[in-house]
Amino acid sequence: MLDCTSFVISFLTFRFINSSFFFDHFFDIFNHYSFFWSPFKFIVYQVIFMSHITPLLMAVNRATSLCFPVKYDAIWRNYSLIIGCAYLVLPTTLTWQLLFKPAGLFLSGNKSDGHLALDYDHSYTFGPRMSTALFWYSMGAAFLTLTCNLMCAIKLITHKFTNRALRKNNVRMVICAMIVFVNEALVMISQLIVSEELLDPDLTMRVVIPFIFDVHSLMPALIIICTVPQLRKVAAGGLFREDSVEKSLFVTRPSVKPLNPLNSLKSN
Repeated sequence: MLDCTSFVISFLTFRFINSSFFFDHFFDIFNHYSFFWSPFKFIVYQVIFMSHITPLLMAVNRATSLCFPVKYDAIWRNYSLIIGCAYLVLPTTLTWQLLFKPAGLFLSGNKSDGHLALDYDHSYTFGPRMSTALFWYSMGAAFLTLTCNLMCAIKLITHKFTNRALRKNNVRMVICAMIVFVNEALVMISQLIVSEELLDPDLTMRVVIPFIFDVHSLMPALIIICTVPQLRKVAAGGLFREDSVEKSLFVTRPSVKPLNPLNSLKSN
């Protein structure tokens, strides 16, 4: 759901507002800063910041599965409320200020060859600058995600050399987490391109940034659904069935098979 929301927001804020239809019918109406746009700007950044937590949680989930296989279920069951709150609280500590800053559509260049961007009034100086905050936020998330992925890789290699069996789902999910980390790094690079003006601004905002955010929004869900059978079944329509919930990634029942404690995800 978060990935779909992020994709829709990316489409509206990068592609739709730069379409000829929007320029012809709505540009003159919304071409000024107003508190009318403030809630929407807040939601945009809130979703962006929340989406950076997902790859980190995936990596942490895999690390706990491999490092603490016996306690894996208990850890994610007992701390699920804290994890849910982190999705909201951490981004809000940086984005709350946008509710108190007028926002609007900013035109760079002219209508024929420029681009529109939803921005906030930078004359309001309280709170961190969003582009800077997002860069350091994504860098921190990427570093922690990389650390967890390296731990997973070391564990997988250790199990291979000690001839200890691993379920295919464990290997698949670790690979997924690593690919999603690369996706996370792309967003950090995009913020560096914007802040340092490494490319032509019009090319950056019309082509590079929309493409990166589209990939960032859709890649994690597509990779997981395509590679993990349990989640593919959930996505196909069994989300609210008891057996599907039992097989979900973060909410699992305690295993009763002591002979195979590494089976953190139930196989089909």
